[in-house]
Amino acid sequence: MFALAAELLGARASLVLEANFDAESASRLRALPAHRPFQLFCTAQAEVTCARFRTRAASGMRHPGHLDSVVERELGAGEHDGRWRPLDLEGELLELDTTTFPNVGALAARLASGTS
Repeated sequence: MFALAAELLGARASLVLEANFDAESASRLRALPAHRPFQLFCTAQAEVTCARFRTRAASGMRHPGHLDSVVERELGAGEHDGRWRPLDLEGELLELDTTTFPNVGALAARLASGTS
């Protein structure tokens, strides 16, 4: 993912990287060719997040490599507490609580207007 991002940014293309980035990822992102980062950091209440993983695991619609049931157990046990937070990057940061899903159309318009 980082190699592809470097290629695209080197060609002056725009891109979106989506993942559960941890603090160690920040240095790899900062090392990419010149770019203007924008972070959308999503959170939700722990009970809601656990329920979402449980639902995904039960749906049979996701690849088993996602380990949803394992992640759901880890979340319930508090093993992820404090691990995920905004990255130390230049650029804009928008923190979004997705306990209740936002109006995606309004969010897209807000992001397109440059006012986060």
